[in-house]
Amino acid sequence: MLPFNNMSGDPSQEFFADGIAEDITTLLSRLPGFFVIARNSTFTYKGRAVDTRQVARELGVRYVLEGSVQKAGQRARVTAQLIEANSGNHIWAEKYDRNVEDIFVVQDEITQGIYAALKPHLLLAEAEFAQRKPPQSLDAWGYTVRALVKWYYITPENFVEVVALARRAISVQPDYGPAHAILSAALGFGSYTAVSDDLMAMGREAAAEARKAVELDGDNPDVLLAAGTAYFFLGQFKKSHALLERAAELNPNNAMACAMFGHAQAILGRPDDGIELIESAMRLSPRDPQTYLFHSMLGFCHFLGDRFDDAIRWCERSSQAKPRYPNSWVYMAAALAEGGRTEEAARALWKARELVPRLSLAIYRRPRAEGTLWPKFIDGLRKAGLPEE
Repeated sequence: MLPFNNMSGDPSQEFFADGIAEDITTLLSRLPGFFVIARNSTFTYKGRAVDTRQVARELGVRYVLEGSVQKAGQRARVTAQLIEANSGNHIWAEKYDRNVEDIFVVQDEITQGIYAALKPHLLLAEAEFAQRKPPQSLDAWGYTVRALVKWYYITPENFVEVVALARRAISVQPDYGPAHAILSAALGFGSYTAVSDDLMAMGREAAAEARKAVELDGDNPDVLLAAGTAYFFLGQFKKSHALLERAAELNPNNAMACAMFGHAQAILGRPDDGIELIESAMRLSPRDPQTYLFHSMLGFCHFLGDRFDDAIRWCERSSQAKPRYPNSWVYMAAALAEGGRTEEAARALWKARELVPRLSLAIYRRPRAEGTLWPKFIDGLRKAGLPEE
């Protein structure tokens, strides 16, 4: 990350530009799987016109984050852009305009926004880089990041590819926690969407992989997020909640951890808290590739809070963005049924069963749903006409 340029025309504002750059460097250094050059090295480029390819060679990096700060009175504008150094391609760019009544709050807000928005773009860029390499030359991270990006767009159809990539990463490095974590989440999804003839065996393997991932890398918020997601799919909501809460504590700027924690909060009886967390996730990452998931989760939280019209509205937004995501249609069907719109509920359920032909209430009768609001969801699906088996 290069020093940010002070565009204010006021040398006394250098501290503001330097402070923002230092804060972003610190946050990015916490992102698992990425190597971030220390401030002392990158600040040697301060005030110099540099070529990103030269920076890449000298520092041994693939990506360069650069930006500028312009402050006038009580307003500040911060711009940032991520560049693939060798090609010069711009991967991501954003502009932030803020009041600066409290300069330190502004620094935190801008830093968190850049971090949250940057993470999915970095993963996509890394996956594209890994895709260009011969498969036999990939390391565990290369296979895992490709699995992660496939996981961003998970469907019953590409489930097999996510699992295969995660297993390949584990074969390269058996003690690599992130690979076990993404495998656990994918297998949990597979069990949840009935892609196997033996859902119980797939569920048991998902739980075993989640345990293994946490044992190997239990302080990694991304590992906790994936393992918590696996337990969520398996209906072990209290265990899922604990892992997701810890993931959000360790990295409060991880939008998906924040959203999934909100989803779990809702199931444990706190839908309004869940909505607040998911809305926070959407503010953190307004252009996230998985925004359709945030919308679906909001729909589910509103359903659990008996706000069926709001639930339908958010599920419709999710299904429009991602028509082949089953949960949007399932949540919508339950909300429509509870709202008395039975014919529309049946149509939404038909859409869901197009995607998951084996869909039945048996899949949703979770083994550990006691003390949660999950049975309310099952009742809604029953009213929508989902068969028992």
